[in-house]
Amino acid sequence: MDLYIGDYIILPPNPVSVRIRDLDLYFGTNQDRTTDRLFAYSREQQRNNIIFTVYTFKRLSRKFKVVNTGIYYDTKDISTFFTIYNLVSIVDFIDGKLPFYIENGSLWNRQHQSICTITPEFGVLLLVSIPLIISPSRCLFLRSNTSITLFYDDKIAVLQSSRVKQFYSDAIILDNVLFTNFQITQHIIDQLKKIETLEETIVYLKREMTFNAL
Repeated sequence: MDLYIGDYIILPPNPVSVRIRDLDLYFGTNQDRTTDRLFAYSREQQRNNIIFTVYTFKRLSRKFKVVNTGIYYDTKDISTFFTIYNLVSIVDFIDGKLPFYIENGSLWNRQHQSICTITPEFGVLLLVSIPLIISPSRCLFLRSNTSITLFYDDKIAVLQSSRVKQFYSDAIILDNVLFTNFQITQHIIDQLKKIETLEETIVYLKREMTFNAL
């Protein structure tokens, strides 16, 4: 039996995976449980497709109310991806693959607070980039020979090649040669873990990119 908008459910404290009405709902461990908002998803195999159903709950005293649902098929089709990337980001957020999710044209953090507004193009770019986790609240998104997006403690910075169209209003535009064959190695990741601020991280990455281009 499905869950519909307007339905109420009772959840145990700090739910991770719960079976309700023959649905296996996965809440994960990445969300802040002190807010009145909570995401979950279920998945179903149908022939060659996996169907994800994403649920948004609102806490009302001891119950949770379903306030929104969304369904998408797991797909690699980039044209279709533009219509579902918000839902994909929520599933990745629940799974702990992202420290944020995308909804209504904004990035939202683990406390369900809006960080910044983004374009659909930038949102899709983040989800198809290679994520490199530095810590639970810090990660890089690498797009080979094109861009490095930094998400640090609810702040965003973008280092972008000059040869592609600017996709983030505050992007730092660098000469394309700095991106050519540049890779984030384990040594770089280990060094980034020691750096305290986003500003210092940007300086360090630009220096490493310059050394690589020499």
